[in-house]
Amino acid sequence: MKPTLPGKLVNETPTSPVFSPDGKLVAAGIFGAVRVWDVQSEKFRDYPAELKTETPARIFFSPDGKWMAAGVYGAVRTWDLATGASHDYRMKLRNETPRIIAISPDGQTIATAAFGGLMKWQFQGFPEAN
Repeated sequence: MKPTLPGKLVNETPTSPVFSPDGKLVAAGIFGAVRVWDVQSEKFRDYPAELKTETPARIFFSPDGKWMAAGVYGAVRTWDLATGASHDYRMKLRNETPRIIAISPDGQTIATAAFGGLMKWQFQGFPEAN
């Protein structure tokens, strides 16, 4: 039996699927990207990671479901779901990959564990999309 929502590679298992707040989308890490499927139509869109060879371990949707975040090599990367634009929030150590990300209930603050403590940023939107 073939999977309903395919990964990128035949022998790949997508990581940590998560539903958007409204339940209309489901996202998972795949080789080199985050793949987001529309639950109803089963169509998908890929949002590239920092490195072509990395698979984001966990994905986090904003409370309004308009953007998502994941740890990528050296940063927390956010993507605008409508445009695909991305923005990176850099870690102190270049080779540090965040595993768990917290997004405040109002969607304006992003936090993650980092070497020596926590790092937090004000969400800046997607400048390249403006």
